[in-house]
Amino acid sequence: MNKLLVLFLLAGTILIYGQAEPNGFPGIEILPNNHAPDGRYLFSTYTVLGVDVVPFLIEMNTKGEYLFYKSLDAPATDFKIQPNGHYTWFDGTLGKYLVMNKDYKIIDTIAAEGYATNNHELIMFPKGGYMILADDTRIMDLSEIIPGGHTEAEVTANVVQEFDADKNLVFSWNGFDYFTLFDAASDIVLTGGRVDFIHSNSIEVDTDGNIILSSRNLDEITKIHRKTGKILWRMGGKNNQFTFLKDPKGFSHQHDARRLANGNILIFDNGNNKPPLYSRVVEYKVDEIKKTAELVWQYRRTPDIYSAAMGNARRMPDGNTIIGWGFNLTSDGSAQAVAATEVDSIGNRVLEFTLPLYIYSYRVFHYDGKSSSSGRGAVSDIKNILSAETDIKLSLYPNPVFGSATLEYYSGRPGDTSIKLYDALGREVRELANSSSAINAGKSSVSFDGLPAGMYFIRMQSGGESKTVKALIMK
Repeated sequence: MNKLLVLFLLAGTILIYGQAEPNGFPGIEILPNNHAPDGRYLFSTYTVLGVDVVPFLIEMNTKGEYLFYKSLDAPATDFKIQPNGHYTWFDGTLGKYLVMNKDYKIIDTIAAEGYATNNHELIMFPKGGYMILADDTRIMDLSEIIPGGHTEAEVTANVVQEFDADKNLVFSWNGFDYFTLFDAASDIVLTGGRVDFIHSNSIEVDTDGNIILSSRNLDEITKIHRKTGKILWRMGGKNNQFTFLKDPKGFSHQHDARRLANGNILIFDNGNNKPPLYSRVVEYKVDEIKKTAELVWQYRRTPDIYSAAMGNARRMPDGNTIIGWGFNLTSDGSAQAVAATEVDSIGNRVLEFTLPLYIYSYRVFHYDGKSSSSGRGAVSDIKNILSAETDIKLSLYPNPVFGSATLEYYSGRPGDTSIKLYDALGREVRELANSSSAINAGKSSVSFDGLPAGMYFIRMQSGGESKTVKALIMK
């Protein structure tokens, strides 16, 4: 394979355009015949296979020159530029999104309210406010619902939340209220200890103001009323309401459903349940009245690429389409695998680059123009933010609990602190401790006598942050 350019990354480094390129881990190879228009590619790299690699945020131009990169302590996803010009990504250490300005300085964090923040999608609005995905995990007895179901399964549904410019929650939609376990695609395991039966991976504000939700494990694109939460239609999966024209198999385990300027919907189709296995990008002309989805354009690479998970596709203003191949295990026998392909409107490749095998990017974006940085900025110290976000400590021992246990907690955050016990259905059982001092710390013996055996949750809230631990009560 001819290699136009090979660049290298080094763990623990920050690079702003104009500084020397360090030696280190092999990185990106841009393949020949590069005809992409000027602009910037943004993506993050990590692995999901236990390979010892360092995660990175990367911004490079179409010539393969790095404008910026930052090594991280944990995987990051959804690294992109928002409409207000800020960079955002989900940080796996913090479990929330970080916001970075044009000078590469971290200025804010964003998280869901009342639920764990999901790592798939954050949309910030030009005039302020944002929409985010979250996870609602409940302990459920599935043994009487699903043959072979676990008696204490951790079942996760996804939540769509919208916040205004002041971070006030103005809309919350919970998948538990609208989907059932039986909606899951045929290959989704419902008998394990952890059940992820929806697995939403993208949210899109439609042209009429409502929400388009993509859910991988349902094989479904769902349109949701933005005020009432009512499902307006369901495309794909077991509850499909649409007739697919010129594409009888439809899509499977899809990602990144986006409404285009021409009114069509663009989807990255992973294709998991459609042998022979290959991934592609599809564009459907959708009639929401007649419930038809007509295939009007697709890109299937030659030779085929199969991405079992992740991936995205975005239509550029010039008509090109940038495709991130996600979890691509396809290789031509070399040590690299295609990470991204950009094609023109008739499917000609204008740029393609690879990553080393077993290193992936959740999404790849192409933005017009050059970096706005002066070249003298630096990334704020993520470790300082990490310490600020994690200065809440909560522990219970011994655990499992027989009768009583020791509860120990600490918070350096100003404001009220409360610690409450909840049952497996999320109902408050009792308050275990509270304080209103600037430094909150305590250690006490807590009796659980009189409570039924089972899984409980202890949640500490302090200074706008929270921490939850499980408590397994035995008899």
